[in-house]
Amino acid sequence: MTDRLLDYVNDVARTVARKYPDKILLTAAYTDATSRPPVRVTPEPNVRIGYCPYPGQCNCQSHDLTCEKNRQSAEDIRGWLAKCPGQVYVNEYPRGYQCWYEPFGSFYAMARRVKQYAAGGVTGIAFCVVPENFRDLFLFVMGRLLWEPEADVEALIDEFMAAYYGEAAPAVREYFDFLHREIDQRPVHQMCERCNPQLVTAAFAEKALGIFARAQAAVADDPVRLARVDAEKFCVLWADVHQRNPLHGRLAVDSAEFDRRLSELVRIARDRKLLRVGRTDLGLTQNWLSHVSGIKLSAEPWYTDPLVEQLIAGGR
Repeated sequence: MTDRLLDYVNDVARTVARKYPDKILLTAAYTDATSRPPVRVTPEPNVRIGYCPYPGQCNCQSHDLTCEKNRQSAEDIRGWLAKCPGQVYVNEYPRGYQCWYEPFGSFYAMARRVKQYAAGGVTGIAFCVVPENFRDLFLFVMGRLLWEPEADVEALIDEFMAAYYGEAAPAVREYFDFLHREIDQRPVHQMCERCNPQLVTAAFAEKALGIFARAQAAVADDPVRLARVDAEKFCVLWADVHQRNPLHGRLAVDSAEFDRRLSELVRIARDRKLLRVGRTDLGLTQNWLSHVSGIKLSAEPWYTDPLVEQLIAGGR
């Protein structure tokens, strides 16, 4: 199938080259259909291959290409680089696309992949959006690595944390390190096209929420940085409540503590004016809230409903 695709792409590329010799065409090597390198056809010089390490070939976005679950993508990329060196790009998938706010530990995986790609001869990288958790940190560090693949990742993290979180930086960094230790040491294999409940266990939530309480206290008088801490805490709260709630018959804490967590989650969602929490069956925030708590909201947008203020007040 890849040969058939490239036959077509090459024909277009030759036509384009006659009129626009300076233009580059990009075609995707995507899913089972065209991810494998071609056997008999070589891309024209003005063609670039956008290889997609996507589920099917690459089934773990929380580890780099040395992970056994990513073996096929590692083989594919080596094959493409051998077939057309200098003409291979990569389109990466660094977040969960189903459960948007579930903590997704792809940060170090993507940093390592950028370095692996650069060393192997990949000449272009794009990300299919970015993770919801530590979004701005991801943009800062990956933006630098795309220009300087050998940059010191830990130094960049420290630089960002201090500037972005201020007095809360030590606690936020503690959580960041805890999350990625869990990913590597358990290990946890998260895949972008499904929900991944295995990371935020009851014990994970208990520890993480304790760290975030200290982070919030450190910037209680700094509303901008407090909102940034809240955004990260929200991801843990969301995953915890989504998995362990009375409607599903699963609670790891007493009802009073669950009410406090739900209340804070709703307060942060309201402050951020979040309208959706994910794709497909998760959908709109008010639908999800009904799914985990039985609370039905009728106002649009949902956070203007009087029940929201009651819910927030009731958990305090």
